[in-house]
Amino acid sequence: MPGKWIVYILSVVLLFGCSQEQVVNEVDTGTGKDAQWEMVRNPGSDIETHDLVVLELFTSEGCSDCPASDDALSLLIKEVWKSEKNIIPVAFHIDYWNDLVDGEGDCEGKWIDIYSSGNNSFRQFAYCRVMDARPATPQLMINGAEYVYDPDKGMMDSLIAGYTGQVPLYGLDLSLNKENSDFANRRIAVDFSFAKQKEVPDKFRKDIAAQLQVLLVERGLESKPDKGENCGNTLRHNNVVRAVTAKTLRAVRKGTVIIEYPEDADLSDCSVTGYIQDLKNMQIIGGTKGFDLKKVQ
Repeated sequence: MPGKWIVYILSVVLLFGCSQEQVVNEVDTGTGKDAQWEMVRNPGSDIETHDLVVLELFTSEGCSDCPASDDALSLLIKEVWKSEKNIIPVAFHIDYWNDLVDGEGDCEGKWIDIYSSGNNSFRQFAYCRVMDARPATPQLMINGAEYVYDPDKGMMDSLIAGYTGQVPLYGLDLSLNKENSDFANRRIAVDFSFAKQKEVPDKFRKDIAAQLQVLLVERGLESKPDKGENCGNTLRHNNVVRAVTAKTLRAVRKGTVIIEYPEDADLSDCSVTGYIQDLKNMQIIGGTKGFDLKKVQ
């Protein structure tokens, strides 16, 4: 079996083989009678885009090196989220720190990061397998193509500049489907459509394994660990990934997916964003900031 197919299969298994949250969810029910939210489209989220930079920060509340990178990501989000730039900074909290005993004195013990998940850890592992990298926190992936450890704001700005002006393969549009959403049962229906923005040589076209990933991210989160390396500190987070749903893209150019979100998510601080990824090499080939959610008065 060719090496690229081994990488592809391992990526699918690592990203989605153990996931309840990231399986494909097709629309099958929902009347929209409980819908109390509307979307507010973010600037720079048009389907025709000439810039796309996706920054995925793998982080943990149990890691003493992570708050500085979390803060840097928050500064970046404040700058770009309401700008015309199609820059998508998100934070995936991994769970392998949860079992570590750290801290001294009264702080010694395990701290469980409630925003973490095994799915997020598997995603980081899949990246590292493709890139021959070591999973660690904090670790930043840029467009699924490269990575850095311990990123600060200056480093993020420099990496973004390196991708400015590059046209992604696909343009992506996401919108709220009120009719099929069921907010009483924590289900958001999201319509998607995408269009090719540049031609791919025939010899490469058949090698693309495109997958749409739609994320619910939440801002304004805060916690105060009483155990572990960050004991006694106040940790603040933004654009934390709270739910993910994925769909393999073949002949379809549009459709609907469902995001099932956790009970403690505050939708007034949430956005729906997404990107298209080539699972054979993990590179991101399309994406949009999507939309924020606003409660209907």
